[in-house]
Amino acid sequence: MITPFLTKKEKEKFFYLVSKNLNKGGGLIIIDKIKSSDVDFENLFIDMYHEFKMKKFSALNILKKRKSLRTAMTLNTLEQNYKLIEKNKFSKKELFFKYLNFVGIVCVK
Repeated sequence: MITPFLTKKEKEKFFYLVSKNLNKGGGLIIIDKIKSSDVDFENLFIDMYHEFKMKKFSALNILKKRKSLRTAMTLNTLEQNYKLIEKNKFSKKELFFKYLNFVGIVCVK
């Protein structure tokens, strides 16, 4: 899961380079953290994930990590990821995993 830590330009370059170096029929599996296209769902997913993390971590640790990651992460929506995939000549894509704001996408060139 590296794409959340890339800038928009770096993400575009990442997808371009992967596509450029894949043979036709080659594949890419992406596990990514995304933001919801709906603010209400975004807030719900964040709350649910924090409840999950509270089972193992203190509220203070969760808050510290959230603050540090907020400035380090650039999240796309699922639709924005699909556009990057299509723009870079992947002929097929399929969502194979979704849990709150985490997704898995398999792409074929």
